[in-house]
Amino acid sequence: MNKLFSTLAMLACLALSACASPATETPSAAAGETNLAEFEGVRVTLVSFGAPMAGEHKAQALYTVLNGTTHNTTIEASLPDELKTVLQEALAASPQDVYVILYAGPQPSSGYALQIDDVKLNGNDLQITYRIAPPPPSTGAATVITHPYVLLRVSGPKAADLNVTFTEAK
Repeated sequence: MNKLFSTLAMLACLALSACASPATETPSAAAGETNLAEFEGVRVTLVSFGAPMAGEHKAQALYTVLNGTTHNTTIEASLPDELKTVLQEALAASPQDVYVILYAGPQPSSGYALQIDDVKLNGNDLQITYRIAPPPPSTGAATVITHPYVLLRVSGPKAADLNVTFTEAK
């Protein structure tokens, strides 16, 4: 299953690298993070992703933004513990950055993943297009509830002023 997630992350990075314009004055991605897009004054990196089996079965899908600078750092209780831990560590390490959480909520089997299809910057609007990808039919997905998520870091001098919007790809 880790190979599937690694492959999905790599494909997302390759697809997004063709869309991004050159960056200026943006910090480099932290160790272990994957650069998804760079714009003038803004860098978007993949901090973490996964689909743990532990989580609240009544949790709702969540697409939100946390920013230590504006003190909007309330971590939703229904998020998977794995994601809460990574998010707490990230907020402590770089509170000036903006963290974007995409959480698909409970899914009916293993193999589900959140994919980032596109990241665009239009003025102060950061537009993130995503999809909830079901397991490929050829895989023998286990019948267990999973909780797919993606955690992105948005950094750079313009990051705190951005309005982040989410669009589900059809």
